[in-house]
Amino acid sequence: MKLFGGNVEWDTGVKGSTIIKFILLAAGAFAVVGLLFMALWNWVMPEVFGLKEITFLQGYGLLLLAKLIFSYDNTVKVNRNKKSDPVKVVTKDTIVENDDADEMYEKWWNEEGEAYFETYLADKLESDM
Repeated sequence: MKLFGGNVEWDTGVKGSTIIKFILLAAGAFAVVGLLFMALWNWVMPEVFGLKEITFLQGYGLLLLAKLIFSYDNTVKVNRNKKSDPVKVVTKDTIVENDDADEMYEKWWNEEGEAYFETYLADKLESDM
């Protein structure tokens, strides 16, 4: 094949038979999941809740609906290695950069934190006795 005036060979290292096997495996997994859900529904739900039996496609529709309703991803992804976007530390008064937070913690510990800890430790020892 000529591309931009030169000979280019497209070798992805993946044979056609591998792609066909993957497609067949994915279709098989799709069918097994759908049939399993349909079978479980038709075994349990009509008897327990008096609901109708469902078809294969209705089972997949219910799986999709459940995925949409119950799959809420509220995780926060933080890349701590990225220098251009440092981790922010939220305090009562302000948001500070990560390096400033370390200095603020040291200052707080020296001024107030150690005294609070000593008070806590004394109270804890008294309550244990």
